[in-house]
Amino acid sequence: MTNTILVVDDEQEIVNFLKEILLLEGYSVVTALNGTSAIEMLTDEISLVILDVMLPDMDGFHVCKEIRKSLSCPILFLSADATEKSKIEGLMIGGDDYIHKPFSISELKARIIANLRRVKNVEDEEQKHVLSFENIKINLKSHEVFVKDQPIRFTKTEFDLLKTFALHPQQVLTKEQLFNQVWGYNSESDLLTVVEHIKKIRTKLSFLDPDYKYIETSWGIGYKWSITKC
Repeated sequence: MTNTILVVDDEQEIVNFLKEILLLEGYSVVTALNGTSAIEMLTDEISLVILDVMLPDMDGFHVCKEIRKSLSCPILFLSADATEKSKIEGLMIGGDDYIHKPFSISELKARIIANLRRVKNVEDEEQKHVLSFENIKINLKSHEVFVKDQPIRFTKTEFDLLKTFALHPQQVLTKEQLFNQVWGYNSESDLLTVVEHIKKIRTKLSFLDPDYKYIETSWGIGYKWSITKC
């Protein structure tokens, strides 16, 4: 997937120069000559923003704040102001890097690569903890569940039960196995609580995704995580 970089600078020559360099590096590039245009061009496809601090309609710090309302992509400030105060302000309001003008193209390329790599590493690490089945995503680390990209709130016990199923797809699990896994051998509850929690999970899932069933009953044995069309 090609990374898209938004270049924001009020000097047309700099914009053209950066665009040419970045295109040669294989990036997709969009440009803006002022803060208003930059904000209007924001989409989820933007992978990184190169942002001049001094713009004609608003300063880059204000633009950064607006970007952070919708995007978490890296923002690299470009500025002729080499003071520590300006750099600290840029980083504190949401910037990821700060490059002084005039700048080295080699340094800029390296900073872009480093910031994009950092984002990719974070995304890859997050994906290790995500289980995906049809329209449902289960984040084992954050304990979040999304159905058709809509979040569903589960209690800790419900989530633990859902996780147990999702980690053993197509495997029939008895009530005893589920109970011991989620509640523990020494719990004072009984097997009926497994049935009740499964009902609650089914209800929550079917509310947002009535076209699929995720937990199948194996009569006389137990239950299994098996996704079937209703």
